Amino acid sequence: MTDLELYAPDYSLRLRFGGLQDGKAGVIGVVSWEGGTGYEPVGCAVVTPDRNPGSQGKIRYWQSNIRWSDTAPNNGFFFAQNYSPNEYAFQADANEAVVLSPVTRLLANNLVFVRVLYDAGSFPSNPTQGGCE
Repeated sequence: MTDLELYAPDYSLRLRFGGLQDGKAGVIGVVSWEGGTGYEPVGCAVVTPDRNPGSQGKIRYWQSNIRWSDTAPNNGFFFAQNYSPNEYAFQADANEAVVLSPVTRLLANNLVFVRVLYDAGSFPSNPTQGGCE
């Protein structure tokens, strides 16, 4: 197991997590909406990989009040943990609005950053569902 620390100043976020198994890969990601004035988080978006969902690895979500959770929070942050090296796209589903990230190659013992993007051309407003906390 490898303990990792990520500091992402763009998001004023510092994460500490463990549990990336040797030979496996991970993704730190964010689900965002680009509305012309910058990026906004898409809250409560459920993220899944495009191949073998649930059969390998695990998607966890970052919530500032309880740290890692299995429930998608309002800030759009997720961690795909312990995936076999391969090419993946990650799908986000927010309020039944579904988008797919670009295909990303995951390498053993590495982390990559993925942004799953809802663009204003296809989504005129942020698809965060009402009541998302």
